[in-house]
Amino acid sequence: FFEKCNFEGYIVNSLIQIGKIKYFKQQYDSANLYCRQAFALTKIEVEKGRCLQDIGQNFYNQEQYDSAMYYFRASLKFPYYKNNRAICFSVMGDIFF
Repeated sequence: FFEKCNFEGYIVNSLIQIGKIKYFKQQYDSANLYCRQAFALTKIEVEKGRCLQDIGQNFYNQEQYDSAMYYFRASLKFPYYKNNRAICFSVMGDIFF
């Protein structure tokens, strides 16, 4: 529906939310797929950073720390929303620890 109406913002938010659902169901590969689709569609810098941080979190939960660190570092290049940057630094610190 959103694609037919050309509601790009709704499409991106829906993809991010589906990624979150997959994350909570511990389906991390699927979650990454939806986050990557949202990243490719959005033009909003904050959302790009959020997508990268979500992908990093998925890799962190799979204990793939090198991949997690790659995406967390990439997310720092984008503006952040509320406490997302603090969360990013906290998880990165945990990875280093």
